[in-house]
Amino acid sequence: MINAAELRIGNKIYNQGSGISRRVISVSGNIISELEKGRMKKLQPIPLTDKWLFNFGFSANLGDFILNENNYFFVVYHKLNKYFRHDGKEIRYVHELQNLYFVLTSKDLIIS
Repeated sequence: MINAAELRIGNKIYNQGSGISRRVISVSGNIISELEKGRMKKLQPIPLTDKWLFNFGFSANLGDFILNENNYFFVVYHKLNKYFRHDGKEIRYVHELQNLYFVLTSKDLIIS
């Protein structure tokens, strides 16, 4: 189940009911309440994969992934089939990567 407190407008999530990845277009108190109560079990986080990183414009470099935006380098480390940020904390889901990117750059990470 997805953690409601981690959702931002623009995040990608997976709807098991429709089988489609969707972009969050609003985050209302009602949606958060329903997620926290476990009533929206069809909405799931999307596991981060190499494919998602490539879709966001990252390039592979010695097993890690780098996104160069106007000489700002954003690195995702890859080890043992897991992804990590600069401080060693694991990034498990697409929305976590999107949120981290936004915090560091004040820009949304979008599919290239």
